[in-house]
Amino acid sequence: MVNGGTSRPVPEHRLPLEHLVPVDVSLARSLSAPNRLPSWEATIGEPLDIEFIAGFAVIAPDPEISRGLYVDALGLPLDAGPGSNYLHSERISGARHFGVWPLAEAAQACFGKREWPKDVTVPQASVEFEVADAAAVASAAAELRQAGFDLLHDARQEPWGQTVARLLSAEGLIVGISYAPSLHSIG
Repeated sequence: MVNGGTSRPVPEHRLPLEHLVPVDVSLARSLSAPNRLPSWEATIGEPLDIEFIAGFAVIAPDPEISRGLYVDALGLPLDAGPGSNYLHSERISGARHFGVWPLAEAAQACFGKREWPKDVTVPQASVEFEVADAAAVASAAAELRQAGFDLLHDARQEPWGQTVARLLSAEGLIVGISYAPSLHSIG
């Protein structure tokens, strides 16, 4: 009831300390291990050995509006390759790869056409988890399918050398299991 010596009620978004949940210290320690995420255990088979988060990209229904925020306003060093509107960088501290992925290009990558299917949730972002090699991508895709996940596509090699399999999560994220040889040479 008393908030900083006044008689104002405590706002609902500022709950008393007894509402805090204790932290699982072993989980916190495993998450703080350098360049390593804890293995995620699929419902079938051995755990997937995720080495690191390979990249994160926002999905942009309107790439020019997104460019206005991420490049013009925030000043991120994002560039697109020839023939693409996919803005990206490997030069942002703390991220191996950050991108602004046009929805049309995400649709092309996932479905082979530039329009996202009307009966599939439109994604907000994409996150890719890196594994040791291309064979591990294929194995992970098979395990995820066996565990009941519907893949957007099975493991395949992209023109830039990355091997990736993707699914759409319940949260509306494109989740990729990938192997990009260039990321494994980063120290």
